[in-house]
Amino acid sequence: MNVTGQSILVIGMSHVNAICGSLDGDEDQDIQVTNLNKSPHIFDRRRNEIDCSGFGDVQPNYIFLSLHGNFHNVISLIENPVPFSVGDTEQGHVPGDDAIDRVFIPEDMMRAFVEAELQATTFIHFPKLVAHFAAAKIFHLCAPPPSGDQAHIRNFPGVFKDQLHLRVSPLPLRLKLYRIQCELFRQACDQHGISFVDVPDAALSDSGALKRDYWNDDPTHGNLQYGRLVIDQMKAIAEVS
Repeated sequence: MNVTGQSILVIGMSHVNAICGSLDGDEDQDIQVTNLNKSPHIFDRRRNEIDCSGFGDVQPNYIFLSLHGNFHNVISLIENPVPFSVGDTEQGHVPGDDAIDRVFIPEDMMRAFVEAELQATTFIHFPKLVAHFAAAKIFHLCAPPPSGDQAHIRNFPGVFKDQLHLRVSPLPLRLKLYRIQCELFRQACDQHGISFVDVPDAALSDSGALKRDYWNDDPTHGNLQYGRLVIDQMKAIAEVS
């Protein structure tokens, strides 16, 4: 890999597939993508360790990270065997009018749980990447929001197929966990001098869910059209023509 000048290096996991599939021939000269899940010389998945020497002499001006963005789906896409709601006594909780009897989890407690998980799996990598690419401007792409359509998730359950008997969670609960994750990513990025990049506005429905045009044929990722939006977003930030 030879990335120099005003070029962009994208480093991430499964969410970078939409970016890879949307690059045109000319953009391959300016934008290189490293999928850590397919780069065992860089990322040891079992140990969750990144070896920056695996990047070689790559010296881009811009780094865009997309690390571990699906934790909110892991804990909220499918109903827990013990269904729960999240919120506080003053602002209320979500879902708030569900017929299911739910265990109430205070938002501060849920936030602390999510933060601990993200620190162990994701934020732990930030100092090493910032140090290795010290000359680059580093950004982190926000993961796409959940789909608002339960039928789509049931039709394309992906890795959640064996859990569908527990039902797809209500959208308000999934959005709540997604927003908590986004807030924690933003805070961690601020702490490490990384700029957090929000989801492109064009991809968001009025509810904050992912618009139908950008659903992938699985329940958690954006499609190639979504990847195109993100590419244009990165190019605008990096001022790459």
